[in-house]
Amino acid sequence: MDTTKTLPLRYFLRYFKKYSLGVAAAFVFLILAKVGATLEPLYLKRIIDALTSRSAAEALQQILILYFGIKLLSIFFEFLRDYIFSPVVMGVSRDIEVSVFDHLLKLPVSYHADQKSGAAARAIARGSRAITFVLDFSVSQILPPVFELAFVTFLLLRLYSWEFATITLGTVILYGWFTIWSTDKRQKYRIEGNVKDDQSSGILVDAVTNMDTVKYFNSERKQFSLFTKIKDEWFHLMVRNNRLFSLIYGVQGLILTSGLGWILILAVQRVTSGTMTVGDLVLVTVYIARLSGPITTLGFVYGQFKNSFADLDAMGQILSQEVTIPEPAHPKALKDPQGTIQFDNVSFGYIGREAVINNLNLEVKSGQKVAFVGSSGAGKSTIAKLLFRLYDVKEGAIVIDGVDLRDLSSETRRKVFGIVPQEPALFNDTIANNIKFGKPEATHEEVVAAAKAAQIHTFIESLPEGYNTLVG
Repeated sequence: MDTTKTLPLRYFLRYFKKYSLGVAAAFVFLILAKVGATLEPLYLKRIIDALTSRSAAEALQQILILYFGIKLLSIFFEFLRDYIFSPVVMGVSRDIEVSVFDHLLKLPVSYHADQKSGAAARAIARGSRAITFVLDFSVSQILPPVFELAFVTFLLLRLYSWEFATITLGTVILYGWFTIWSTDKRQKYRIEGNVKDDQSSGILVDAVTNMDTVKYFNSERKQFSLFTKIKDEWFHLMVRNNRLFSLIYGVQGLILTSGLGWILILAVQRVTSGTMTVGDLVLVTVYIARLSGPITTLGFVYGQFKNSFADLDAMGQILSQEVTIPEPAHPKALKDPQGTIQFDNVSFGYIGREAVINNLNLEVKSGQKVAFVGSSGAGKSTIAKLLFRLYDVKEGAIVIDGVDLRDLSSETRRKVFGIVPQEPALFNDTIANNIKFGKPEATHEEVVAAAKAAQIHTFIESLPEGYNTLVG
């Protein structure tokens, strides 16, 4: 399913509900600020016309007060817009990132087994930055010039002949069309570059995480070659992307300069012929200056928006992944767990592989000890994974004390099962927090008791910071 254009935006918009009041208030102040900014040059025109016609000092003073009053109000409204919208930007970014992480934790082990280490973290980091950029620039760079263009076009139609408004609007439409068309053409390089960036990140994290293994098998050059190959491909894609951006930027400048320059020439001709005043010329010039900056920025921001939505796509793909091992809607409780386990005609196979377990029937009674012996790939570890419901059986059922494993909540399963993995795992945290990872509420005495049982208490106590030593 292609989710590049729809999925990120859909997930992006639904998080606004929580901040609807702040969004509405920021939107109102944005409009008020742009109304003031658009009216401001009108009073500048009146000031200049008053000076050239030598109007009374009292009238000029009133115009000056109005001019600076509107200017101050515009600044104040812009401040309120940004002040109110700031929690929205940070809040939506936080909420989406938390939501993605929560979804990652719910996804089955089969999904994570297929992912490159570090790729998901990279996608979330890029997506979070993209969300912040889109929200922030929408309010500060996109909507303000759009409103200002509408207000300026309206005023030009009211004050002067139709040519001024037509040229202004036509220039912006041509500029916008070219920006959208050309940016879409170069977008494929950005998307392909992101894929290569994720691949190189995965190779880097894999190599660093498994550095002992890399050195055991003298695989440094192989890892370096893989990383360099991917980075070279990323380099060529991004060079094409940046060169095309330079060409687009040049053509955008040509369109904007031609259109707005035409307006200025037209205004000078009208002043020379006496149909417009010097104040009118200043008014048109100010509007040209006001529009040219934001419109130029608009072209840049649109390109960045496209890049941001490309970055959001990877995050959206994570959110689109189905939780294939859902929690039971009405979980059953094990009030007095005895530990009887039954494999009732269980069959299982990993996706794309032959069945590992076929029609397994086994009962392990409470207090009984059972060892599974077999060659590599025979399904020994798979049985443990099925018990922890890291995977669901394809056929049959696993029953705990008479209750189907699929009817038990994850919390219940974790309470009745304990495991010592084949390979140790350490989180970047204190020794104490690593020991109580499976029981966060454990007391210090319980942590010490566990360490003594594992015969590592004396070693831990010999460390300068003891149980507070950072490991991982």
